[in-house]
Amino acid sequence: MTLKQFDATEVQDYWRRLGVTWARDHRHTDPDAFAQVCFPGAPRWMNEYEAQQQRNVYQYLLGLVPATSERMAALDIGCGASRWCAILADAGFKTTGIDIQPELIFMSQTRRPDITFHCADIASFTTETSFALLSSVTVIQHNPLHDQKLIFQRLADLSATDAYFVMLENTHDHAAHVWSHSVDEWLQLAKEAGFKEVTIRKYDYNPMMSLLKKVKRRLATPVSVKNEQTINRMLLDASGDASGLNRIVKKLFNVCAFVANRFDRIIEPTLVRFQIRASSTHVGILFRYTKPSTAVREHNA
Repeated sequence: MTLKQFDATEVQDYWRRLGVTWARDHRHTDPDAFAQVCFPGAPRWMNEYEAQQQRNVYQYLLGLVPATSERMAALDIGCGASRWCAILADAGFKTTGIDIQPELIFMSQTRRPDITFHCADIASFTTETSFALLSSVTVIQHNPLHDQKLIFQRLADLSATDAYFVMLENTHDHAAHVWSHSVDEWLQLAKEAGFKEVTIRKYDYNPMMSLLKKVKRRLATPVSVKNEQTINRMLLDASGDASGLNRIVKKLFNVCAFVANRFDRIIEPTLVRFQIRASSTHVGILFRYTKPSTAVREHNA
């Protein structure tokens, strides 16, 4: 399906409306809001598998951040249902999470009163705190390129003098609300804002599932629709209200995906462990940021 990508306003509209859909239909069946950040409308087993892959890489990268005796401040952008905020807080960080979906922020505040939450995007978020640890899990990819550059710069502005940044993003997919990049392109965007690569962890190789998705894209019928129609269709898929032929096709795909996933579950840990030089759909990167001295900033200005 050929789709025009959303602009920044449409992206935020989609995510806010998706939050409403989750609160209405899935709040009790999906308390961790996996469907919000993995595959909206997909079976729970698929989202739990994706979430576990993310968790493994996130904790691996977080484990490389040097430990200190003081309780450092951490910021998670696009915090959703506070999955990553919880990990950071439990690791001893004084944690703040921000997200534009008020339903998820309210739930997170209720579940984790020890964490500070704000309903805001990174551009409008203001604070006096400088963060020693920043994190973003498949969030930056959901912003147009121009906004991605601004996000990296904003993260640099919010960083402490010596800070680390844990980032997980897409390296392969493109959709109405997804602007992915190659690993090198993500590194370049971060470098332009002053972040330096510490280590890279590719994941989500899942060769059988990747092949199935490729076949699905080939069979899709190209159409041209307005972005509002695209948002409505995506929200309908997320609610699980597909009907008629679409419901049958979706069920058939899920059966094939389940079979593919049985194979991928066996081979994926080995591919990630040895960082095989093959295509992966996602990558985790740990960056370090050292804030320039006043003299350097004045010279560059």
